[in-house]
Amino acid sequence: MRRIAVLVATLAVAPLAASQVEVVEPGGAHVSRQRTTAQPTASAPTAASGELFYQLQLLQDEVMKLRGIVEEQGEQLRQLKQQRLDDYISLDRRIGGMGGGSVPPAQAPADAGALAPTGPGAPIDASAAPLPPVQQAPAAAPRAAASAQEEQAYRDAYALIQARKFPEARTAFKDFVGQYPNGDYAGNAHYWLGELFLLDGDSDTARKHFETLLAQFNDNRRVPDAMFKLGRIYHQGGDTARARDILDRVVNEYAGADSTAPQQAREYLKQNF
Repeated sequence: MRRIAVLVATLAVAPLAASQVEVVEPGGAHVSRQRTTAQPTASAPTAASGELFYQLQLLQDEVMKLRGIVEEQGEQLRQLKQQRLDDYISLDRRIGGMGGGSVPPAQAPADAGALAPTGPGAPIDASAAPLPPVQQAPAAAPRAAASAQEEQAYRDAYALIQARKFPEARTAFKDFVGQYPNGDYAGNAHYWLGELFLLDGDSDTARKHFETLLAQFNDNRRVPDAMFKLGRIYHQGGDTARARDILDRVVNEYAGADSTAPQQAREYLKQNF
C-alpha cells in the first residue's frame, strides 16, 4: 500500500515532456504534432514524498495510541466517580439506619456499630488475628472503660456525621484519636475516619485507619466492614493477591457477623475476580 501511494505521489509531481509526432491525416498529408510524456522526477523529490508519507503514518499511529490512553483514563475516572458515589450512598444508608435523632446511649446503641464500645462484649470473635499481610501498628495498651469526657467527645464527632458535616466530622475524629488513642471508642473512630477519607478520595489515608483498626482493635464489630474496604483499596491499587486474600477472609470468617460486608465482599469477588 505504501509503495502504491509513493508511486502515485511520484506520478503526480512528474513533469510532462513534449515530443514531436508525425501524424498522417486523411488524404495522406503528414502533419507534425506535439505529444507529452511523463518524465520521472529527480531522485530527491521522490525520496522526500516517501518520507512525508511515512511521517504521516507515524503521526496517525501516535494519535491512535493517545486516543486509546485517553479512553482508558476516562473509564478509570468514571469508575472512581462511581465508587465514590457508592461510598457516599453506603455511608448515607448507615446514617439513615441510625434513626437520625439524638445519639443513643453507648450501653444500648440503636446502631450496633456506631457507638458500641470496642471491649470484649463485641459479638465478633475476639481471637481473630489481624491480617498477616497488613502492616500492623504497635499493640495498644489495655483499654479502660470510657470516661464521660471521652464518650461525649465521641458523641460530638459522631453527631457531625449524622448532620452530614463530613469535613468537620473528619477533623473531630482525628482530634479524638489523638486525645484517646487507646480509648474505648478509638476503634470506631478509626473506622469512621477510614470511611470519611474514602469519601474524600484519599484511599491511602483511609487504608492506614482501617489497618490500625484491624491491628489494634480486632475485637471491634466494624472489623469485617473495614476488611472489605481494605480489600477493595488494595485491589484498586493493583495488589490483587492481597485484595483477594482479605476479601476471601471476609466471606469465610465473618459470614455470621452482624454486617453486610460478607455479602459485599462476595459480590465484589464475583465481579472482579
